[in-house]
Amino acid sequence: MECRVLSIQSHVVRGYVGNKSATFPLQVLGFEVDSINSVQFSNHTGYAHWKGQVLTAEELNVLYEGIKLNKVNHYDYILTGYSRDTSFLEMVVDIIKELKKANPSLVYVCDPVMGDHGAMYVPENLLPFEAELLTGRKINTQQDAVEVMDLLHKMGPETVVLTSTDLPSKHGDQFLVALGSQKIVKPDGTNSSQKICMDIPKVDAVFVGTGDLFAAMLLAWTHHHPKDLKTACEKTVSVMHHVVKRTITYATEMAGPGKRPSPAQLELRMVQSKADIENPAIVVEAKDPPWLVVVYREEPTQLSRLLSHGSVGLPEEPVHPAVADGLCVCGERPHHKLHSALHLHPLADQQAAIRRINCRLSYSLWSQLVMLLEWWSGTDCTLYTDQATVDKFGKEHVIVILNHNFEIDFLCGWTMCERFGVLGSSKVLAKHELLKVPLIGWTWYFLEIVFCKRKWEEDRKTVFKGLSRLKDYPECMWFLLYCEGTRFTETKHQISNQVAESKGLPKLKYHLLPRTKGFTTTLQCLKGTVTAVYDVTLNFKDNQTPTLLGIVNGKKYKADMSVRRFPVEDIPDDEKECANWLHKLYQEKDALQETYNKEGKFPGPTIIPHRRLWTLLNFLFWATLLLSPLIKFACGVAVSGSPPPHHRIHYLPHHSLHSYPPSHRGHRGEENRFQLRQPGGQERKLKCVTPPPLLSLYGRCCTVTLRCLNPTQLHSPPTVESLGRPGEETQL
Repeated sequence: MECRVLSIQSHVVRGYVGNKSATFPLQVLGFEVDSINSVQFSNHTGYAHWKGQVLTAEELNVLYEGIKLNKVNHYDYILTGYSRDTSFLEMVVDIIKELKKANPSLVYVCDPVMGDHGAMYVPENLLPFEAELLTGRKINTQQDAVEVMDLLHKMGPETVVLTSTDLPSKHGDQFLVALGSQKIVKPDGTNSSQKICMDIPKVDAVFVGTGDLFAAMLLAWTHHHPKDLKTACEKTVSVMHHVVKRTITYATEMAGPGKRPSPAQLELRMVQSKADIENPAIVVEAKDPPWLVVVYREEPTQLSRLLSHGSVGLPEEPVHPAVADGLCVCGERPHHKLHSALHLHPLADQQAAIRRINCRLSYSLWSQLVMLLEWWSGTDCTLYTDQATVDKFGKEHVIVILNHNFEIDFLCGWTMCERFGVLGSSKVLAKHELLKVPLIGWTWYFLEIVFCKRKWEEDRKTVFKGLSRLKDYPECMWFLLYCEGTRFTETKHQISNQVAESKGLPKLKYHLLPRTKGFTTTLQCLKGTVTAVYDVTLNFKDNQTPTLLGIVNGKKYKADMSVRRFPVEDIPDDEKECANWLHKLYQEKDALQETYNKEGKFPGPTIIPHRRLWTLLNFLFWATLLLSPLIKFACGVAVSGSPPPHHRIHYLPHHSLHSYPPSHRGHRGEENRFQLRQPGGQERKLKCVTPPPLLSLYGRCCTVTLRCLNPTQLHSPPTVESLGRPGEETQL
């Protein structure tokens, strides 16, 4: 039976690296190989010069979509190698998920090409934390390595191989030591494991592409010997031995006596080794390990990155086998337990926790605006949809398409999100200019809102990267899209109709022509995450034209929203067909608006979702918290006894008190009381207070408060003599 492999690796024009190193040996052994080149270089980077291109995640997705559209995306194995960035790896994981659905018995082989001899090929953000992080165990001895392999078995993989180590060999320092372990399920259901140890002769030369060859050969020989790790490893290592020996012999002859071979001369002699690849003579025997206590060193691996990077996400039934320069993980059945390896990385949990915190903070901010609509203005929102659709609200990731006709349509969209518990986790495709707006732009940045400049050549990478980050969002997410790109106006409507006419598209009466690129890109990137598209058409009763100012002034509006649900499976995968689907959708939205304008309602049953108290309580909480200092200050002023504006306060210089004995002047801060006899016989008490020095240049003054006096009665300011001494009555 035909066995087909999808190989996603690097490619070189000259030499053998990546797909060039893996494809030919697999074909010789009877495998059909379909190749996607993650990079395409003139030669490997060991040469003095090299040129080439790097395949982006979007370009990888386009290639795979072509395969899928032709319904030839059925593979038995997928083999991955060198990659430059995390977005590319995330796309690889998405492809694996789809391939796994098409063929549940799919085997995934991961060759994490990270570097050699301490030098890394990839950016630092791809460097993992090795098997120690996956297992939570330190590897200091060979016995530690055995325990680590056993722990990896418990995560799911049935076969684990550790290669490229510097473990001391019993044959001396001219040998490398490789370890392997395979879990075996006995007929009675109990588990045991087969462990092997191999001493591999070293070659004094630097080769490129040997790791890619090793991964391909291990894939092939574990396929032919699925229950015999010893034979599979012996044949794999023996093929490597014959190819390397033939290559070094040729390179030495070409270089001449006493000269070191060049990179070109050290290119693997792959074609010349065809017979050895097909039927390798066993030159290295796998034995039971002695399990001596020795020093163990392990190179970093890209697989660890895949398993520990929380934003990547693995297939629900990952991986077999995963091969690495320091870590090889194999398995033959679906392993749900391996997915739990994600949780061994504390940063993954922290990232999810931070995202959830951001959702709550976002809710506390945006619900202030929703409160104005729901509670301050009392605007009603009625949904025209069926109960089956409403039952799914807030329980699935979706794309929401809204018309952009009104000033407050975004508030109505947020109100719908709030009433079904997804306001904090709602996302939008926003204009890049909003990123620079204080508070709004900064908040949206931390909420992972996707920004665009509406110039596709500039937006391609940023939009694709932003959408890819949302694939593993921990909260139920609604992605709101205004496909028209801008709010409806008569001027824009005329331009839109001109564009529609030039493209041969039907003219819209109540909407602008939708911009399809944003929708098709969003749907393609979030496919596998979102399960449906909600089409929301908004209008208001009695031809109301709502404004934000009207909401602030407390004006009540009546909003009607027609909601239709389209499963993602019913939307075409092809970009052009998807764009046509969107145009047809907007023609239907136009018809809905026509019906509404004639009948005053949308077709279908009505549902009025209840407004929740959370927006009001959240507003009251923040209002109380932020206004409490002002309220406290106002209350302090009210109870402090400060005189009203009609009261008169006079400050008398210190020299006016010279005639007083010191004992009558009072100390600073003390009060001296006077009595006044006003016309009509009403007596008032006066208070003389000695204030702090800052209130007088003289260091001390007397403050007299006269209450209920008409200024016309005072021809001149009163003096101390006219007021009298303390304790005496003075008549004015």
